[in-house]
Amino acid sequence: MNWTRLSCVLSIGCFTALLFTSVMMNQSWMRGDMTITGGILTGMLVLAFLLWTAIFADIAWYKPAESHTWFSLIMTYIMVKLTFMFGKRQLAKFNRECQDIVGTQEKLLKTILKGKFGTVYAHDHNFADIKSREDFTKIHPLTTYTHYEKYFERAIHGEKNVTTTKKIDWALLTSGTTGKNKKFPVNMMEYSRSNNQMNMMYQYVFASELPKLKRLIRHSFVIVPPEVQAAESGLPMGSVGAAATSYKSVMKCMVTPIEVFEIHTEAEALYIHLLFALREKTIEMISVLFPMTARTFFQILEEQWEQLCEDIRLGRINPELQISLEIRQKISKYLTPLPSRAAELGAIFQHGFRDIVPRVWPKCAYVYMASTGVFKPCAGTVKELYLGGVLDVSVAYIISHLDAT
Repeated sequence: MNWTRLSCVLSIGCFTALLFTSVMMNQSWMRGDMTITGGILTGMLVLAFLLWTAIFADIAWYKPAESHTWFSLIMTYIMVKLTFMFGKRQLAKFNRECQDIVGTQEKLLKTILKGKFGTVYAHDHNFADIKSREDFTKIHPLTTYTHYEKYFERAIHGEKNVTTTKKIDWALLTSGTTGKNKKFPVNMMEYSRSNNQMNMMYQYVFASELPKLKRLIRHSFVIVPPEVQAAESGLPMGSVGAAATSYKSVMKCMVTPIEVFEIHTEAEALYIHLLFALREKTIEMISVLFPMTARTFFQILEEQWEQLCEDIRLGRINPELQISLEIRQKISKYLTPLPSRAAELGAIFQHGFRDIVPRVWPKCAYVYMASTGVFKPCAGTVKELYLGGVLDVSVAYIISHLDAT
């Protein structure tokens, strides 16, 4: 659907209704036959038409992708507006705080300490006696994870007020690259609040520097979340990636249906991500988080392109794909046969896979993945083989034990 044209038509329609209602209201007022209640209701109607005129005109200005659904269009529009509204404010706050690093850190320390009052940890470490940064460095030891582990385990197993007075409803897990997984009990509302503040700030910077992100684009979010575990207490435990998929309203705006994030095996999940991404010619951004995932994503495309084209042509999922019947049924409802798109893709793939991104998704402007530090070599390979000049961007790198502090 041409959402830009429709938004323009709706904006003009609402403006016409606004003018008509205003004229009728004025005539009724001049005749003296309008009651106070009628005047209030008519005034509210005028304001409603004015608001919808502005909203539809604004949506048209953002040039929404034609493949949006009503839900994804509205949610994407809301997220873009919130990002620019609160992200700009958060960036200004961050810049102010950077002018006084010491003062900012001391203020943050006091906020953290105040938030721990009434906890077992605060009692055990004499937080009541800490009045300043100097007191803190004298009273509290320099620590590693092992120092906190026994407190975290108590909180994870259901004991209240151990590390926070708030309800613990998730345990973030690290990847375990330096040993066994580390566990950090968190309150998801607090986690989401701090995480959203950071996200809005860097997304605002991101969109300010990359103009196409100011549009209501289609976005393919490729992630294979690990399966959520459960502690003996029943508390869910998972990585940052697993926690990210809990933002259901956001995930529903992506090209891939939210049910796909219930698949926790890489080969199967990436195949389904590819199936839905290939169906969408208008994708303008692909998020893969890690370049190793991106490399596997494109390798599966190279190896199974004929099967993918067949699935797109028939509007189905490969019958041999190892996923549960329940998930298959949930995902299949989003699929319809697209024979012309399948034929178009088949012709493209016949010419090889080098620089495949701009050939399959001509509007794609950015591929979002970590591309610095240890990820640089793999990201370089992905960029050289597949991106074909499409810009790779890396705005933030999030890990569980920093996210949980």
